[in-house]
Amino acid sequence: MQIVKRHSHKNASQLLTAHKPEIINEIETAVNNISAIDCLAKISSEKSKIRKWGGLLFAPRALNFYFKETLLIPCGWLEWNDRTGKYQEPTLTFQDDTTISGADRRRTMDGIKDKVGLEIQFGKYAFMGYDIFSKMIIFNRFGCIDYGIEIVLVQKMIDCMSTGVSAFEHIMIDFIHRGEADIDIPVLVLGIGPTSDEWRAISAIQNTFRSDPDMIIENYPNIRRFQTRGSRPGPK
Repeated sequence: MQIVKRHSHKNASQLLTAHKPEIINEIETAVNNISAIDCLAKISSEKSKIRKWGGLLFAPRALNFYFKETLLIPCGWLEWNDRTGKYQEPTLTFQDDTTISGADRRRTMDGIKDKVGLEIQFGKYAFMGYDIFSKMIIFNRFGCIDYGIEIVLVQKMIDCMSTGVSAFEHIMIDFIHRGEADIDIPVLVLGIGPTSDEWRAISAIQNTFRSDPDMIIENYPNIRRFQTRGSRPGPK
């Protein structure tokens, strides 16, 4: 995959390049080392997706898995928990009486390294704005981060996914029309997607899947690995 688009909020690109160049380099390397074809792992029953893409789509679970295995764990963005024997997300816990559940008092981030907060967001549109305009500011106020990086997908890739995933182009509306606020921190937004060569291979795989799905499933085991049992689409 590759970084297709960038947006620098409050001069984040210049600041990170000057003060954290190794962070930028390792994220670019990780993105380049993730195969978009390996993430083409979801069989959809949506009629519109079958018509356009043959029903074989990118899987957010696969993308999250490869970012964790390629970037978050090997590059030290997560914390090791000796009690659970697992890596965990950096967490802030608030002691107050405003919530009932203890889980509601926690705020987590996908990764923190050298005062840089990282969020990898393949969810709904509102989550991107929450990451950038709320969560990163909270972690900054507690002295955990000075800068933020948000990794999202570009629209062309979103088109080849199930509905509900948001794109780089969506959050740009907020940046353009909201502007900057005094409490904002520098945030670099990276829009990622397949390379040209990957798009050609993906198109060929999807076309073959229309006529011979068993052959594709046999040759691309990630389809079994990341396929989930979701509800079939209901009547429109």
